[in-house]
Amino acid sequence: MSATAGQLIGIQSRWVTNPKHLPIARVTDTNLSVKSTLAIAASSNNAAFYTAMALQGAAGAITVADTFINLVNVTGGGGFLFHVVAPTHSANFTPTIEITVDGGTPYTIAPTAVFAAQSRLVLGAGTAGVVTSNAGTYNEAQIVQVSGYNDIGFQARIGGINNRATANFTLPDEQMMLSYSMPCLRFESSLLVRVKASLLSAVADDKRCAAAYRLDQ
Repeated sequence: MSATAGQLIGIQSRWVTNPKHLPIARVTDTNLSVKSTLAIAASSNNAAFYTAMALQGAAGAITVADTFINLVNVTGGGGFLFHVVAPTHSANFTPTIEITVDGGTPYTIAPTAVFAAQSRLVLGAGTAGVVTSNAGTYNEAQIVQVSGYNDIGFQARIGGINNRATANFTLPDEQMMLSYSMPCLRFESSLLVRVKASLLSAVADDKRCAAAYRLDQ
């Protein structure tokens, strides 16, 4: 039997049904990125980040403080959830992600202590980005393992959440997630993802949020 790419580098399949079994991190919004074109990466304080995320899922924005919005509402089929990125604020605040899988009991994901300003609550696997000398550009879409040369290594948790505040943190796309057997959430019939922030920012990009997912059909 042939091995998957993930098995060859020591990563086993991690399809889970409990969102709390996914990696959860606090990332400073200027350090959280996705690739938006072949060479350019957009950080989460930029509208281009959410345009890119919407290509593989959904993007939205909160409009009221401490009030959930439905970011993803899928019924009648299964699929995979890869990432959720919550809104942020310019002051200390508390973000919350709530996920209901296949109509079950909602899972609430939130720090037990307030986050510092301009922090993003990120659900899902990430990788340390490979940044060139040109701001915002990347050499390649590489998978860089935790505690690699471009990673901050061990950090104290913030409110029980892994703290990646000072490192470049990139969200791999669907192809990388599944090819390398990175952890993702499996749902069979429905998925509801809701997000909120305890404070409402006056900055449009602070209010934005996003999720990456794929449907079976």
